[in-house]
Amino acid sequence: MESHSVPSERVIDGLRYRVARPDDRDAIWKLMLQDFFPKTPLNKHIGGVNPEDLNIDLTLPPGLLGQGVTVVTEDPSSGALVGARVSSLVPRQSAKRHPLVLDQQLAARYPKDAIVTRVLDHLTTPVDLYSHYNVDTVVDFKYLVVLEAMRSRSIAKRLIDFSLELAKLRGVPVVNVVAAHRHAGRIFEGLGFDRLNSVLLVEYNDPVDGERPFAGLDPEELREIVLYAKRIE
Repeated sequence: MESHSVPSERVIDGLRYRVARPDDRDAIWKLMLQDFFPKTPLNKHIGGVNPEDLNIDLTLPPGLLGQGVTVVTEDPSSGALVGARVSSLVPRQSAKRHPLVLDQQLAARYPKDAIVTRVLDHLTTPVDLYSHYNVDTVVDFKYLVVLEAMRSRSIAKRLIDFSLELAKLRGVPVVNVVAAHRHAGRIFEGLGFDRLNSVLLVEYNDPVDGERPFAGLDPEELREIVLYAKRIE
């Protein structure tokens, strides 16, 4: 994997965009609890939005932010984080399914989070990104969160652009992302991402109990989740 000099930060429209540090973990988690989980259709539908429903070590494992592929937006005047694109560098030999899928006791401890994790696993497991693109490493775009009060300032688009630039400069050939918001697909298709798989939520059967946990989700809010990937040119 070829590596180049990576710009660690830039200031745009009075906000600082920079590569995340390990000590940003608690601030990112706080931002996600406030403005990601409560506003994400899958979590919101099943009620998995409270701290007791989630686990920071499962969502932001120790060491994740030390990989150098997560970017954040910071208000220089206060030092507060107002946005984050959490990503993970995943070599082929390190790729594995989520603990909430593999560990039944852990899934029983966080049942709501496990439901969401299983539908995402159902989407992503059938696709071998490494063989599809003939690569040994990918960047997984995991979470994108922006403070609600700042959402009119194009922060999300700049975080995505910075993340793509960062992946390219680090020499990672492919990035992938799950689109789980109504308008996200158009954004990634507009950026040249390939549509690799999808799950129609109303028809999805949970493998644990056979139920359809998202059957009552309003299709106007979210009809399907989609796996996208893009080769970095």
